Amino acid sequence: MYGFIHCVLGDLVVRGFGESTWQRIVKNAGIELGGGTFLMHKVYSDDDTWRLLNAISEHLEISREAVLESMGEHFVRYCIEYGFGSLLRVLGGSLKDFLCNLDSLHEHLASTYPGIRSPSFCCTEGPDDTLFLHYYSERSGLYPIVKGLVRMIAKEFFNVSVAVDVVSEERELTSCQGQVVTFSIRHLSCNGDPPGDEKRLSSGTICPTTSSDPKDLPLSVDTFNDIFPFHVMLDRDLKVVQMGRSLQRLLKGNVTSAELRFQDIFEIIRPKVESLFSDIVRHLNTIYVVRTVQGIINKGKDCTAQACEGASNSASVDLDESTLKLKGEMVFVTESDMLLFLCSPRVKDLSEFLRKGLYFSDTPLHDSSRDVLMVNYLRRRERDLLDKIEDVGNQLRKLQGKLSEDKRRTEELLHSILPSNAVQSLVSNSPVEAEAHPVVSILFSDIVNFTGICERVEPMDIVRMLNKLYTSFDVLSKLNELYKVETIGDAYMVAGGIPEKVDDHADRVVTMAVGMMDVSRTVTSPDGDKPISIRVGVHSGPCMAGVVGTTMPRYCLFGNTVSLASKMESCSQPGKINISDATKMCLHKGSYIFEENMSSSLPIRSYFVQASYRAPDSPVTPRSPLAASMGLFLTPQPSPCVTPETTPLQSPCLSRRNSELFDITAAVEVRHSI
Repeated sequence: MYGFIHCVLGDLVVRGFGESTWQRIVKNAGIELGGGTFLMHKVYSDDDTWRLLNAISEHLEISREAVLESMGEHFVRYCIEYGFGSLLRVLGGSLKDFLCNLDSLHEHLASTYPGIRSPSFCCTEGPDDTLFLHYYSERSGLYPIVKGLVRMIAKEFFNVSVAVDVVSEERELTSCQGQVVTFSIRHLSCNGDPPGDEKRLSSGTICPTTSSDPKDLPLSVDTFNDIFPFHVMLDRDLKVVQMGRSLQRLLKGNVTSAELRFQDIFEIIRPKVESLFSDIVRHLNTIYVVRTVQGIINKGKDCTAQACEGASNSASVDLDESTLKLKGEMVFVTESDMLLFLCSPRVKDLSEFLRKGLYFSDTPLHDSSRDVLMVNYLRRRERDLLDKIEDVGNQLRKLQGKLSEDKRRTEELLHSILPSNAVQSLVSNSPVEAEAHPVVSILFSDIVNFTGICERVEPMDIVRMLNKLYTSFDVLSKLNELYKVETIGDAYMVAGGIPEKVDDHADRVVTMAVGMMDVSRTVTSPDGDKPISIRVGVHSGPCMAGVVGTTMPRYCLFGNTVSLASKMESCSQPGKINISDATKMCLHKGSYIFEENMSSSLPIRSYFVQASYRAPDSPVTPRSPLAASMGLFLTPQPSPCVTPETTPLQSPCLSRRNSELFDITAAVEVRHSI
């Protein structure tokens, strides 16, 4: 089924329920568009259509029949909005004439949409201005579309309201492999109709007076054959009485019209009627499309490269080269009590015209077949170009979706290495201004004897150890809302009070330092079974901060505070946290034990610090990283919100942080297990 139908469904859902609802329906239907949309001129499988209809029915909680009826009504609006209103309005002056000419429209569309399997319609009059619409389709289950379609056509083009009901649903024709449904169409009177303004669904039939005197028509058979080279005269037994000269030429030499019946030469494709005289007479006001039986016509010449120019651009080539389609009308000739089938060849393009052994000289000048072929030739070129444009547009939409996704990932990556304000400036292509911070706390750490460990073990073991250790440190920095500046080898650097100013920056940094010490005791050195040992140094003071570089921009800190923090780490001892006197002065919330660092060669005083709730040098051996995190990531002192009746984990002040802690540390534990 062509994507035009899916586009109508999409437009119907988007207008009523929004674009997001349509995207969810497409996803639930299991149709992957890759960020694009349905293409009008692309052929999709019937399974895709049914999955889409079922997904709409389930998501919107309405029956599939109601979806199809709404689709039929919206189909008319959609065609009008896309410029097909004028084409539809000229199909007929009454509803009956309009419905009778739908088959002609479908046959015309077959030249633009090769392989289209459109339904067939036949409309007859009933009593009391009632119409009976006979619907034939190779696909079963789609007939509710017709109800909405007819109602909207009557309202939009003829300003009448009609009731469309199903009279019968059967498979009465052996030639129809799908579904045959008969509808009754009744006019509904409206309160707004003025008295006496009767609106009819059919225009009535005008029967002119004809003469049976041969003198009134002085036309010989030879002249008639020249005027209509493609025609067939049939008696009541559908025996071929007369045939046009061009049609006779196409038949094989050993076949003569006197020996043939209509069904021996042709099979009726449209409308879906049996090859009976009475059935054909009942459907005279209908376009007829017939096809010769296989092997009854002479093969045409092979088309040359010049004659077949553009054949490669044709959407499809008839698979059965030994048949010929004819399109025309059946006329009942009362004078001779016979049927006259006036027709012309039905081919897709000029190359097929030659392959069938046909020439323009075979068609009379008054026949529009040659004009249609030339127009179709040009339209196919335009259609090929339109298909390419539509395909390119769809590819651009897919690329735009991928570009948006890549942009989102890039921004996420930038947010992971740069502050939010710096990311916003870089994304908007604006310069990132450097900032001066009056007081921040900076932490440095490194692994004791890291160089010796690297010399004794494999490089991959070093990477695994650092990944396990730094992943835990990253969790600590996030929980304490600190900014991770960088890692260089075994050195880890974080800062508090930057890029956003906070008053408890020193407390947060020291709290993280205590957690880092405890986490390091859970990480085993790759050259033995002993845990690794780290040194930590912290200093507080003013610094400058800004983004440096363009190829790989880095958010860097500058100033004497950074240098002193690094010296605090180098003057620390294994397993201890060395803080400066300035950092000690900035601590306000914690309860710590301080021991002056007498071995420091720094010009400022420094102290070894640890949390007061743990005895000095007390080992910590948690059962898992998650258990270690649960015990170490909380602040060293009780929260001000904790009362004697509540535990720290029950405090409402800690509930949000504990929730974040569980989510993050659980992820860390999974990553460690991998």
